[in-house]
Amino acid sequence: MVGGNGETGGNEDTNQETEPPEEIIPETESYVGYYADMEGDGIVDGIIFADMAVGNTGSGQWSDSNGLYTIPVKDNLKEYTISKEKYNDDFGENYVITPKKGTTENERFYIMALDDIDGNTHYWYKSAFEKMTIDTSEDFEKGKENTQTMIAQWNSNKYQPQDDNDMWGLIQTQVNGGWFIPSKAEWSAFAEELNITKDNYKNYNLSEWYWCSSQNDKYGAWYAHFYGGYMSNYDVNFDHYVRMAAIF
Repeated sequence: MVGGNGETGGNEDTNQETEPPEEIIPETESYVGYYADMEGDGIVDGIIFADMAVGNTGSGQWSDSNGLYTIPVKDNLKEYTISKEKYNDDFGENYVITPKKGTTENERFYIMALDDIDGNTHYWYKSAFEKMTIDTSEDFEKGKENTQTMIAQWNSNKYQPQDDNDMWGLIQTQVNGGWFIPSKAEWSAFAEELNITKDNYKNYNLSEWYWCSSQNDKYGAWYAHFYGGYMSNYDVNFDHYVRMAAIF
């Protein structure tokens, strides 16, 4: 998972239970709320918040209409197994899922890291305030593309000058490892699918607010406002916490 010093790592499971025999999990039920071991290396990387074998019924919504999302249904998916029957972390006790060795089909699950990239807040893109063109999407499945787009713009100095505390300059090692900043709809799905509210978010080791990868207008970008329990937007020269997602 993403945390600590901003490295892509995870929590090693110290549970001494015997690993269960390999058995492929079905595609007919949701595994949202299970933990994920993306590499099959015994390290838990995050919590599953979207299962594209089943999607969601109709359109989901976290709080008001700014929190709308739809999780699509996909086919030709990788096969997955239960690698641990008991793992306990910020989202309680549950099984750990990992891809079957050698499986190369489409990724099934969206996961959120269990930690922020660090303990600090960061600008979205400080010098882009009042200058931005809208080059990102608010939709589900767009967070990874948004992240790549904005890193390319930051690296090319599209909105000069760069700031050392800009999010896009700080996350590039993690992005090279497959992580990305969730889009507006992906953050909404995370909150709603896992039943996260303004009253319980601290129980899950979540900070008050997180940047999305989705722009809003030339001034600002969207952010998940857990302290208030809704999706909102704010100026990109303001600082919020950063947590990353991945697909596996």
